[in-house]
Amino acid sequence: EGMDRDVPPAHPSVAEGLAAAMKSKDILKAATHPIYQRLRTALASDVRRTLQVLPELIPGVPPVTRFALVGHSFGGMVALDVCREDRRCTALVDLDGPPLGDLTAAHGPKKAAFKLRGFDRPLLVVATHAYRGVMAGADQAWDALDKLCVQTTGPCLQVYMPGAGHLDVTEVPLMLPPWLARRLFGGKAAIG
Repeated sequence: EGMDRDVPPAHPSVAEGLAAAMKSKDILKAATHPIYQRLRTALASDVRRTLQVLPELIPGVPPVTRFALVGHSFGGMVALDVCREDRRCTALVDLDGPPLGDLTAAHGPKKAAFKLRGFDRPLLVVATHAYRGVMAGADQAWDALDKLCVQTTGPCLQVYMPGAGHLDVTEVPLMLPPWLARRLFGGKAAIG
């Protein structure tokens, strides 16, 4: 019953939003697409709302006064957005999620560019660079991820995993049969 009040408006599904944004085959154009921006905002709102109602959902859980977030890919970007805005966030782990929220929109012939904002609490960045040279804009996006620690005033550790695929920092390759992981993600997801 507590979840029925103040529920944010329905947002497009992740697959629908990302598919619409990625039609350009350019990660930077996709990140400035209105659907992509609305989806990012909606998911960040979902995280904040979950933190707010957690004590109502689980009896005995006190109000959330501090938390850490872990996010992969798009989720890493959303986690960074939430933690930058919420001082209760004490630490962040970003698993191969470029800070596309720091991308300024392209206007006319001007290309989109990064205006990196730092982070002032403990941050762990794990990067695979799996999309470098594969998708337009990916080099700039992962360059920005590489520079995130430089812009950070809190403790920051960056780990680079050469040869790893984008999903290798998750449990997905371990949950799939090796032949299916190779088929879906190429040789880079051949864990197991």
